[in-house]
Order: sequence, then C-alpha cells, then structure tokens
Amino acid sequence: MTGQQRLERILHEERIRAVAPFGTTTACVCFSESPPNHLSHLIQLGRFSPWGIVTSRAALLTLTGGAVAYVPDAVYTRFKRYGLEHWGVVRTGNGSAWMHEREWRLPSSEEGRPIGAVRAILVGDVSWRLPQWSRSGTTA
Repeated sequence: MTGQQRLERILHEERIRAVAPFGTTTACVCFSESPPNHLSHLIQLGRFSPWGIVTSRAALLTLTGGAVAYVPDAVYTRFKRYGLEHWGVVRTGNGSAWMHEREWRLPSSEEGRPIGAVRAILVGDVSWRLPQWSRSGTTA
C-alpha cells in the first residue's frame, strides 16, 4: 500500500496493525520519532512518504510500549538469546542502516491496536480530504 492508503486504512479501521519487525517473531506496532526538521529531511530524501499519525511518548509508555535500544552487537546477541529482540534492539555495529531514526515499539499479541491518543495526522498532499466512511465500510 502507499502511505496514503495505509493512513486511510488506519483511520477507517480505527486500528494500527501489528507486524513482526525485521527478524523478530513478536508482532509490534512501530513508531518513528523525529523532530520536525529531521522529519522534513527524511521526506525530502524520498525514503519515506509524508503520511502518518502522531502520538506521544506518554501514550506509548502507558500502553506498555518503549523506545528501541541501539546497542553494540554483543548486547544485541544477549537480547536475542532471551527472546527480547522485539523490544527494539538495533545493532550499532558495522553496516547498521538504522542510526538515522529513533524508534518506539508497542508489542502486541492482538492483530492491531486501537488508534486512541492520536495527537495529529501527517498528510502528504494538501488537496487530500479525510474520506467519510459509512457504517458498512464504503466511502461516501
């Protein structure tokens, strides 16, 4: 899906789907933390599309989420040994491609989480309008 389609699906279903991130088996809802100037930089690079939801650290902590740990390879190995790599342990050794972001994860045994505590919606096209859905799930 495109970023726009993904955002529309989240808003329509009122849920954020959980997936197992990069080499883990535990599903998580993943969030990226970026200050506005860095977010603008990432969008300009073309690696990310400018569509999403904004929440707060406090909301994620309340729901038992937490920040990803950026650790040396030896520490990552220990986290993995204890089955904790889903808690967002990212290796910082040679070849790590994830040092540009600060990630937060919310482990979830459910298919997804309700989208409560949304503080803002990031919209990548000024002409976009929030679709109006009927109770049957079709757009108006």
